[in-house]
Amino acid sequence: MLYNYFFLGFSEVDLNKVVERVIQDNPAGLKRPEIKYPYMVKNFLYAAYCGMTASTLWDGKSNVNGGFITVCNNGDVLAHYALESDAFKTYLYNNCYLEFPSTSPNHGNYGVVYKEFSRYYFRLNFQIRYK
Repeated sequence: MLYNYFFLGFSEVDLNKVVERVIQDNPAGLKRPEIKYPYMVKNFLYAAYCGMTASTLWDGKSNVNGGFITVCNNGDVLAHYALESDAFKTYLYNNCYLEFPSTSPNHGNYGVVYKEFSRYYFRLNFQIRYK
């Protein structure tokens, strides 16, 4: 997903549309990519919602009790329980997008290539947000 954005110029940020592009490209050569890529992204979103972070090893255990409440434009209130994982994962999948905050030197100098011990690296800065 990030390769498409940073290297191929695919500027779409809605996760379900980004995944459609990944399905089309099928970079991992998966059989039935139209099922497997959305499944993997939904599980990633759910794990992130349940407490997975980049700074700690994820043990797969949820740190969440409850769920998520949405108030629609027409005034309807929807409750999504985190324990109803398939419906909740689909909700996250359809209502999240990628955001790319500032990359200036004052904000972490993201996107700049640097060399460390004869290997090249660059830091990425992105977030997954609710619409």
